[in-house]
Amino acid sequence: SDSSEFLGAPDSLITRDQAFLHISNFTELPTVIEKGRLLGYAHLPDEWLDRPDKMDDDTRQTLEARAAAVKSYVDDRFKSDEDAARDADFPGEDELEGGPKTAEAPDPDPIPSSQLLSEVHFSPDLSPEQRTKLEAVVSKHPDAFSLDGRLGHYDSQVKVPLQPDSKPVSQPPFPSSPEKRGII
Repeated sequence: SDSSEFLGAPDSLITRDQAFLHISNFTELPTVIEKGRLLGYAHLPDEWLDRPDKMDDDTRQTLEARAAAVKSYVDDRFKSDEDAARDADFPGEDELEGGPKTAEAPDPDPIPSSQLLSEVHFSPDLSPEQRTKLEAVVSKHPDAFSLDGRLGHYDSQVKVPLQPDSKPVSQPPFPSSPEKRGII
């Protein structure tokens, strides 16, 4: 264990069915958590947590009010996630063939090249000088726009710097909680 590593684990209730512990790495470098490494201490909830029968009425009422507020927030949060997932499915519509890279873009009314500047929406907050300069840039690169029924294309090469000898990683950008993974 390196002294420069700083990992954090939140207080968590862990069950046999969902034996997961989220760990935060507060350093700028990746770290490996080896088997057997101490990440925290386990306590029996009945012995470690406060019990309602051992607290005064005011404290119990305050904690119950806070618990009700948290429950309401969580219920609303999960309801919003479920509604968003249901809306994303677009019930009643046929499934599209292929994926985003194979789908054809709808082009009901092709824009002629002669109308390029009138179809581009420039900010009304631009000064006349700024607008003139932007119009010149747009006019200079008409191939970057979808005109005359063809898709826009701008020929450029982009080099993405990588760390030497790095391997590709394929994972979601933000981990889902075990409960959300069960829903997904």
